[in-house]
Amino acid sequence: ATRWPASFAVLCTVPIPGSHPALRPDTRTVVSNVINPTIRRIAITRGTLLCELETVFDGMSAARSDGVHPTTCGDRLLADRWFQAVWPWFLHTAAT
Repeated sequence: ATRWPASFAVLCTVPIPGSHPALRPDTRTVVSNVINPTIRRIAITRGTLLCELETVFDGMSAARSDGVHPTTCGDRLLADRWFQAVWPWFLHTAAT
């Protein structure tokens, strides 16, 4: 029988935000050039699963209601991307 771990970690990069009046003008640059590279580096050094969400909303204006927060469509895109990142790990774990 397959023994699944009690828990596991998945690090996710931050989706690049759209336009929103509450965001600082450099938010997109900071997310893309500082925050997400740091998340990737931590995932690699710790051997943690990484889910790339940085570009999940590219070209999908209907995915965010206010440029930042996801709509139902955006929630689905996030869930699909997370599943794509995690499912291979489950398959590998079940096979070992």
